[in-house]
Amino acid sequence: MSTSKPPPSDPEGLPAGSPELAARALAFYQNTLRARLEPEHDGEGLAIHPDSGDYLLGSTPTHASRAMRQRHPEGGYITLRVGPTPDFALAARILAGRMQAQFRDAQRPGDAPAEPEAGV
Repeated sequence: MSTSKPPPSDPEGLPAGSPELAARALAFYQNTLRARLEPEHDGEGLAIHPDSGDYLLGSTPTHASRAMRQRHPEGGYITLRVGPTPDFALAARILAGRMQAQFRDAQRPGDAPAEPEAGV
């Protein structure tokens, strides 16, 4: 039986390099959760795990994230603030940070692909 480690995730639970995950979670919010949660929960934190359809509310996005991490320790969720204009900027910052880290890691000496030999 093979055991594999889950992909690394940031403090918000988002696996490294997963803009598709963020897009699915935000679409789930817009298409399913928004009508259920607004306006009663405006301003509260929300964690969404789009693969399972789980979502959790918290007084802040951090509280929602901590609760979701208990339920889904492998990550794969995003957090935002409920309201007419969800905190898409938060998701964008998380994704941008992950993408920058991956770019920096790829640029480290020794990680670059080998140059082809002359005459090949």
